Amino acid sequence: MIRSITRKKPEEEVDRLLTGLGRIFLIGCGTCATLTHTGGAPEVEQMKEHLTGKGKLVTGGTVLPVACDNLTGEALREFGRQMHQADALLVMSCAFGVQTVARQTKAMVVPALDTLFIGKETGPGLFDEVCTQCGTCIIGETGGICPVTTCHKGLVNGPCGGTNNGKCEIEIKNGSRILWDLGECQNPKSKCQMKSQCLNVRMCLWIHSFVSKGHHGTHNSASFARSGHLAFDIRAFVVSYLWLIRHLRIYSAPCSVNYCMTR
Repeated sequence: MIRSITRKKPEEEVDRLLTGLGRIFLIGCGTCATLTHTGGAPEVEQMKEHLTGKGKLVTGGTVLPVACDNLTGEALREFGRQMHQADALLVMSCAFGVQTVARQTKAMVVPALDTLFIGKETGPGLFDEVCTQCGTCIIGETGGICPVTTCHKGLVNGPCGGTNNGKCEIEIKNGSRILWDLGECQNPKSKCQMKSQCLNVRMCLWIHSFVSKGHHGTHNSASFARSGHLAFDIRAFVVSYLWLIRHLRIYSAPCSVNYCMTR
């Protein structure tokens, strides 16, 4: 089952977003956020305790069946009085749910979660990172395999120097073959261009390279619930930054930054 995977914002950030707002109404999501343990009934109760401890008044709370559903407004009508008494609605759902609540209630809305990626549940509390919704899909050129999510470093132009006999250095214990071998064996008839041409490097995708990942991009929902910050690999970041300075020229675009390979 495909879900929108979220992570709790740091308590410090939530407190900052609620500065000057004394009365809060809590809204959770009974679907994705409940499955990832970031916005279900237990998490809403924990947030209530946290806010109360900070001296704020929680006027009420609920866990919507599906926060991003078109019927969200109808589901919240029975809490109209409690919501009217609140200075803001603290929504514990994905960004889609937050925007849906804001659009249908016309109230001040504050998000309590960060939306990470589209994930497929592969086990209890485990989700494979299927898609990062980067907006620049290249799987048509890579044999139907996404290098951004499949490769731990998100490399789109060949394996890194850490490969060993065609095996990924991170997955070496599991004997997992690198992405560029998988591209040929998954579908021999596919027009996989991973070894025949150089794909454009896009900085907008690189942030996902530094997110801490488990097996094959599998994330544990409990760790996301507890995590306050992205786990950055400083060494990888520095190496990538130096490589960019040496090999790439930067061009600005209205809504993104494009990088062109210099030859």
